[in-house]
Amino acid sequence: VLVGWSYGGLVISNYLQQYGDDSIGGLNFVAGVATLGTEAASRLIGPGIMDLAPGLLSEDLAENIAATRQLILNCSVKPPSPDDLEMTLAYNMMAPPNVRNWMFARTETFDGAETKVKVPTLVTQGTLDTVILPEMADLFMNAIPNAQKSIYEGIGHAPFMENTERFNRELGELAR
Repeated sequence: VLVGWSYGGLVISNYLQQYGDDSIGGLNFVAGVATLGTEAASRLIGPGIMDLAPGLLSEDLAENIAATRQLILNCSVKPPSPDDLEMTLAYNMMAPPNVRNWMFARTETFDGAETKVKVPTLVTQGTLDTVILPEMADLFMNAIPNAQKSIYEGIGHAPFMENTERFNRELGELAR
């Protein structure tokens, strides 16, 4: 079962383009990015990340850290604990600006592989997501036959953190 959060939606799409879904049991797109570098993406990737892009791509370490910290805070309605914030900041800073620049510079659209998906698919989305706007989930829903949508009311970009019990239950059901 492939689970892709945020940019992970593109990673799953790239996998499907290359290998199809014959070797997997299911898909879960979690606040996933379906398109990047397109006119649709400019409407569906929200201010929770786009307003921070200059800092996230900056070579100035202090500016990069400040933007990354704010992005982490923008991922949930309820802020993470100080320990979780610092741990998340630490591993996010392992991606250098040149890698982040490459990630932002890609142009990705569906190539039709998603329309051929036969495995159970869940599209998970928080209604208060300002990083990847909730309407992005509709691209997956419209492309993937029989996809199921799970909407998290009052939740931001990280439903697995904000409602862990529900997220784990739904993922377990998908895996079974």
